[in-house]
Amino acid sequence: MANRLREAAAPAFLFCCLLLGGSSQGIFANMVLRLLGIGLLAWAALAPATASASRRDRQLFSLALIALVLVGVQLVPLAPGVWESLGPRRLMADGYRVLGVASPWLPLSVSAYDSLAAILALVPALGLLAAILRLGCRPLWLALALVVGTVVGILLGALQVSSPDPANSPWYLYEQTNAGLATGFFANANHMASLLVITLPFLAAALASARAERDNIQRYSALVALVAGLTLVIAVGIALNGSLAGFGLVVPVLVASAAIVLPGRRGAIRWLAPAAGVLLVAAVAWLATTPVGSSGSLRSSAETSVQSREEIVATTMKATREFMAKAKTKAKAKVMANTPTSFGAVGSL
Repeated sequence: MANRLREAAAPAFLFCCLLLGGSSQGIFANMVLRLLGIGLLAWAALAPATASASRRDRQLFSLALIALVLVGVQLVPLAPGVWESLGPRRLMADGYRVLGVASPWLPLSVSAYDSLAAILALVPALGLLAAILRLGCRPLWLALALVVGTVVGILLGALQVSSPDPANSPWYLYEQTNAGLATGFFANANHMASLLVITLPFLAAALASARAERDNIQRYSALVALVAGLTLVIAVGIALNGSLAGFGLVVPVLVASAAIVLPGRRGAIRWLAPAAGVLLVAAVAWLATTPVGSSGSLRSSAETSVQSREEIVATTMKATREFMAKAKTKAKAKVMANTPTSFGAVGSL
């Protein structure tokens, strides 16, 4: 019983993350997930390891540690003489001088509270990683939790897009969301699209793992039919989702997933992996220049998505240029103020 509870911890937590962690707007839901993540971390730290850590396990833990160190370094307080010399932060120091306050010790991060929030946002992912590697779990259960969460999200997305008034539909879980698109348990349609695309390689892996059971033709045929049906459901979900990310990523992911299913993986990967990379670059380039499809609603959403991103980039670049120009002008004025003029030099003589 205890072993089954350990093995069910990671799949159950993954399923909860798919249902509750769809947006930062869900404050209490994210709080619950982070508390559960802390509990999993504590459980994993106290429980004996189910097996010795492999090289890949150590690499994953190293990546997680590097991420924590990267954020932690940004929170280390620095002396005023250090942080004032970092880029245009002299403007912040000038603000303290205007207020008549001495420059305090400040961290590398301009908004330390956001950096701390980034660490807290990593807790669910770290908890799931620790539960998988330390507590142990069955890969099939993890894949099942992922697929079930995805299918439930597709069903919710179908209810969302079928609403007569998407802007006021009760099926959308968050106030700020992509109304009119199938977002599922997410607020952003792109995030739901990422989940849909991510599920495809897991279905391919489940189909590939069933090759050993080809002797049982009935069971193998049932699994093939199930995987095919789930793939069709995911294709419908991508169509309902209407996200450019989903349309752009699904083709290279399908090609990469084929390397998992096809026999003779090593030979298939040699030509499927480069093909998937080329298709990914081509899809991104195509989506960046041309809206997908010819239908009115899809074309409208694609054009809106591209135009909004162009507007964001243009506004950001304009703000960056203005900020750097002001910083340069202020620095030049400060140098001129500290440099004696020729009249001043003559007068001093």
